[in-house]
Amino acid sequence: MSTYDQVVEILGSQLQRDPGEFTPDTNLEEEGVESLDVIEITYALEEAFHIEIPLNANDAGAVPMRTIGEIVALVDRLKAEQAGS
Repeated sequence: MSTYDQVVEILGSQLQRDPGEFTPDTNLEEEGVESLDVIEITYALEEAFHIEIPLNANDAGAVPMRTIGEIVALVDRLKAEQAGS
C-alpha cells in the first residue's frame, strides 16, 4: 500500500469520512479540520509509520500540514531520513 493510500485511510478513520473523498490537493483547513484533529492525526501517522512529526508551533523545524499531498511528502521524507540514520 502506498504512503498516500495509508495517509488517506488514517485521515478517513480519524475524521470519520470516506477516504475516497480525499485528493492530494484536499486542504485540511477548508475541510474543517481543527487543531485537536491535527494532533490526533499526527499521533496516528507517527504510530502507523514509526516516525516523529515536528508540530510545535514554537519550533522553527515544525512543518505545516495544509494538504494531503504535503502530509504524504512529509511522511515520505521522514521515513527516508529515518532509514538513512
